Parts: sequence; structure tokens; C-alpha cells
Amino acid sequence: MALIDRQAQIAFKNLLGKSQTSDVFGLANEAYGIGFEVQAKDVTIDSISSNSTTTVQNGLAIQVRVNLSPDAASGGKAYTSIWPATLTILRSIGDPNNSLLPFEYGKGSLKNIEAGDRVTNLISDSISSDYRAILRDSSLNEIPPKDAKEWIYQYNSGILYLDLPNASPSTPTYIDVFYYIGTRLSDFSTKTQTNIRVSATGSNTYFATYSTPMIDSYLPNYIFLVDFYGYNTGATVSLNINSIGTYSVFKPSQNGPIPLISGDIIGATGGTAGQIYYLVYNQGGKYFEFFYSSPVSNSGNLNNPVPTKYTVGGVQSGNSFNDVNLLEVFKDIFYPENMGRIATFSMALNNLNVSKTFEVGQTLSGGLYYTFSWVFENGSDFKDQTLKIEDITVVTQSQTYWTTPSAPFTQSSGLTGPRGFLFSNDIKSDYPNKRTFRLSVERSNGTIVNKDYEIDWMWKVYYGASTFSTLTASQVYNLTNKTLSTQSSGSWALPGDGYKYLSFPENSTYNFTDIEYKGLPLALAGTPSGYSYSSGDLNYLFVTVSNVNGISKQYKVYRSKNQIGATISVKLI
Repeated sequence: MALIDRQAQIAFKNLLGKSQTSDVFGLANEAYGIGFEVQAKDVTIDSISSNSTTTVQNGLAIQVRVNLSPDAASGGKAYTSIWPATLTILRSIGDPNNSLLPFEYGKGSLKNIEAGDRVTNLISDSISSDYRAILRDSSLNEIPPKDAKEWIYQYNSGILYLDLPNASPSTPTYIDVFYYIGTRLSDFSTKTQTNIRVSATGSNTYFATYSTPMIDSYLPNYIFLVDFYGYNTGATVSLNINSIGTYSVFKPSQNGPIPLISGDIIGATGGTAGQIYYLVYNQGGKYFEFFYSSPVSNSGNLNNPVPTKYTVGGVQSGNSFNDVNLLEVFKDIFYPENMGRIATFSMALNNLNVSKTFEVGQTLSGGLYYTFSWVFENGSDFKDQTLKIEDITVVTQSQTYWTTPSAPFTQSSGLTGPRGFLFSNDIKSDYPNKRTFRLSVERSNGTIVNKDYEIDWMWKVYYGASTFSTLTASQVYNLTNKTLSTQSSGSWALPGDGYKYLSFPENSTYNFTDIEYKGLPLALAGTPSGYSYSSGDLNYLFVTVSNVNGISKQYKVYRSKNQIGATISVKLI
């Protein structure tokens, strides 16, 4: 047996959990198991949705365009993915580890990355075709997966391999990929907490020139025990210790960091011998988190206002904890039968439920009272005066199309409902996005339960049939079927006589690589018919369509090569 054959046999056995002891033993005859070493930085903790848009909106990934650099030793067969000098972010909500600011090398989610580093540990298309790497040439034209070069992208190492590098003229220059920015196993620090005693002077803008022990940097495992001179009189509060740097002070909440309110800090009159507060430096966001008691849970208790990200037993995704005894947490997980739950949470206008899907540009009208209703299971488990209804939509400078209601939209109160709110302003979006209203209520043991009402703004997909060989904008708009959608995969029924048409917004969310009819590729109109744009084997033309709300969007229009006189069902993959 040649060495390369033995290596392949060993690799096969190792992959299936067995060690190689003999060339003649089959897999079942090998007695010794084997495991693989996986570095903590390679292990993702957060649950990744099969829908890339959801993953990006949850702040767990960004879609980024990176450079490809030929590997000199490979003879032209391999390229490495390289972080470019200028970041090209295709999809993101801003850096969730840096106050939703634009991404920067060396900061927040990219704190350990610099331009020129190799790109590794990407989200692969094994989760969903939504995460497919898109290979491009120097003109940003896509080099399709079925290109004659027969290329393969290796997501974990960021290496592009070309089996036949000279088979077609296109030279790989860029690749669009999804980089995971959620929690990794390596993010969990094993460092012990260190208490740093500080006395700060000032008002709103506080300074300290000495700490015990003395420090020359802010570290996330420090807990700063601070007494202040003077009350804070506004929400804009900052602290500078030992001239290391001035950073804002925020309170943690279920919906992320929020400003302080006047009087949160009670300082000693004429000195700094007053109440002790506990601050922790948030290294990703570069701000101080403000607590009234030690953020390290008391022995046997859990105190964390940040909502859980996924369901574990009876602890549902979105729950948080207000100094809950760990025995109660375990009861929540293993014995959830008698726990209080939010069974339903609805939003209505004039006794009609508000739709959860709006077309881009559609308005949720202001000047009206909207009614929120809910149904509890085991409602006696909830504490009175702990119910809140909040608009938790993140509004950033890059999202100026949101209009925020001016009504007092955070309200703690009794448990009875329904509850009405006046929306003083219209709410709408001129781009695909989501608005989230949250109901939260606290159980008797301190666990906080949440349920969301989400409204998605989406583009419409236009599809159907026409005897015209090309369509104008109005003809696309007037196709038989119009469906709000965030993705294109799955089956689509195309009714009517004539050419079959599918029209999707020109947006990476709607990418697909093939259109199949009865398991075979559907023949599509090509360049001779005027459909001169292409992505892989699929040809299309661009048409700019204005929707019913007057918002224009460029659409990719696909047409069957021939007229078909019956309804057909095609599958987009």
C-alpha cells in the first residue's frame, strides 16, 4: 500500500472515531478510539439560524468582502483569504461589541484582527446555503460554484482551492463570506475577579487620581468599588480613573446598556465617603457598567439582567434573573410545570390584530391608540407591579428611517390588561427591517419572563406568467402573484399561460444557485433574448420597480426560455 493510500485510510478511520493499528483491519476491527483537539477559539457558543438575515440581525455575524491572495507554494491552485486594508461590510447591524458603531480593526468584535491577517473560522454553507461563499473576479462579477475551475472554499481555514486553475479566464480576487462575531468558548475568562477601591470627585464627569491597588489599565476582570463626590444631575455620566481614559457609565438592562437617570449616584456632601457603587469596564463596548450591588452573584444566587439566548429546559430564550437562588434556577429548568408563563402576547388596532408583516414603506399610523393584550399561564406565580411593555427596537444613526413613538413606552404596572398606548408618530421603514415590542414580567423567584411581538418590513416578490418576452416595471408589478418574503429558497407555483416569470429584489438575502423543474434545471431565457446579466448558470435582467408605497427597488427578473401553458412548480436552491 502506497504511503498516500495509508494516509487516506488513517484519515478515514480517524474521522469515524477509530485509530489505525493495522492496514488489514476494517473500521469495525479497530479497538482503539480517537478524539480530536479543538481550540477554544474555534468553538461557537451561540445558536446560528439557518437564515443568514436572522443571524446578522441578532448581532452574531457580519457578511464581509475579503481579498484573495495567491499562495506561492501551491502552483496557482490555492488562495488565502485576507482581511482587506479597507473593510467592506456587506451586511451588519453595527458592532454589537462596540455600541453598534461601525466595525474597526482592533476594536470590539474585531479587537484581535488587523488588515492583512488571514480570515478563518467562517460560518459555512453546511448550516444553510444562505451562508454560501460568493467568489468574485476583479470586476466583482461572480465566479459561480459550477465554474470550470472546479473551486472549493474551505471555511474554517479560509483557503480557496482550484482544481483546474487555468480552465477559465476569470481570476479570483474577492470572496464574500459570513464572519461569526458571537460568543466563542475562548471568550469565557478563567481569571478571578479583582476588587479595585476608588474615590471619585466631580459631578456627572467624575475623576479619580488614586486607586487601591494602583492600576494603569482597565481590565474586564476588575470590579471597581467607587464612592462619588456629588450626585449625578443628568444621564450623561463618565468616569476617569488614574488618567487611564474617560468612558461613559451605563446601567445594564434586559435590552442592553441604558443611560443613568438623575440621582442614580448618591454622593457624600463635601467629600467622598458616601455609598459604594460597583462598576465593571466593558472592554468590547468601551464603557463602565454600573451596579448597586456586586455584579458577581452572591453564593448560590444568579443575578444577570441579560436575556438568555436559547431555551434550556423550562428556562426559555429571553429569560433573565434578578438575584435568583440557584435551586430555583434548577427548578425552572427541570420542573417547569407550575411556573408562570406568557402564553400569548398580541397587538391590535380597533380590535383587529396588527399584521406581523409590512411591505417596505408601509406605515404603522401614529395618532392612534394601539392595544396590547396577553394571556398568562399560572399567573399567580408573577409578582404584582412588575409587568413592563417596551419598544426594544435598536435605533442607530444609520437607521434614520425609524420613527420612535413619543408616548411613554416603558411602563411598570400591575398584571391586568389589556393596555392601550398612544403612538404619537408614524412608524415605518424604507428598508427591510424589524420592529420589536416586548412584554416582560417577573416570577416570584426573580426570574424575568419575556415575550416579543415582532413586525417585519419586507420586499414583495412578483411572479406569474406573461406572453411578453420582456417586462416593463409596471408589467412586473402587475404579475399575477405578489408575496412578502425574506428569502427565495423553496418551491414556487407559477400560474398562467405564457413565459413563467420570477422577480426578486437585487439583494444578497435572495441568492440562489439553480431553478429546478421536476428535478432538472429549468431552461431560462439568455443573452439572445435580452437577459444578459448572469450569476452562475442563471441569466436575468434588471428592472427598477416602485412598490405601492412609492419605494423603488432594483429587481432581478428571471424568465423561462419557452412559453408554458400550465401552472408549474419550480424549486429554488
